[in-house]
Amino acid sequence: RRTELSERWDFMCGCSRCAAAVDDTRRFQGCPSAGCGGDLLVEGGGGGGARPSPPQLRCAACGATASPAERQRLLAAEEAAEAALRKAQDGDMEEEDEGQELMKCYKFASKHPRHAVSLELAHIFAFPDPLPAKRTLLAGLQAILGDLPCQLAVDESRELADILAKRGEKDEAQATLNAAAAMASILDGVADPRQTLEQWAARRVSSSAAARLLPVPPAEQRPDLDLDLNTAQHPPDRGGSGKATTEDEG
Repeated sequence: RRTELSERWDFMCGCSRCAAAVDDTRRFQGCPSAGCGGDLLVEGGGGGGARPSPPQLRCAACGATASPAERQRLLAAEEAAEAALRKAQDGDMEEEDEGQELMKCYKFASKHPRHAVSLELAHIFAFPDPLPAKRTLLAGLQAILGDLPCQLAVDESRELADILAKRGEKDEAQATLNAAAAMASILDGVADPRQTLEQWAARRVSSSAAARLLPVPPAEQRPDLDLDLNTAQHPPDRGGSGKATTEDEG
């Protein structure tokens, strides 16, 4: 996180998460302990000297570490996925080429759905489909932040609820919206989440009403090509053969 902030904003962050030895956004599946299923987190690495120490991949659940060979394989896959994501974000690629880079990211993300690359892919591109992308992002935020509320989770939950409602999943949509309202109420200092739901409903009604009142622009008048196809302006010659005449004719 510090490296990304430094490269993007020329800013060295000193918050507790950036200063921690463990990066909780780089989460790999594949704990070596049988039956564990915990995420492997990147721990340590760097340091001074000509030969910085390599990072370790340690399970957040049981503390087991990945073997050097497995660590090297996972970090190489992470580097390739991050490079593909950056290429897709540049915006200078053809649509087909961008799709190929996103597929490279998705192959990595499908194996490590709570990794930061997976969450960026879901948030920025909603790839490959908005519904699973929203669910992936929310699950990742839950893994990283726990029960700590954040505005991004609120916004994504509301969008997920809309998608579910349009697909006919009314019960799940309402449950998702209720969870978003509960989180938003904590952030906004509202005692009762029902007040938040009522405010959202009122805003939706107001937005719909305003949209209906917007003036509809008249249809654009496009002139016909000069092919004598506009019969309103050039009525057919009903008295003659229909052949064009000129002043020189006859």
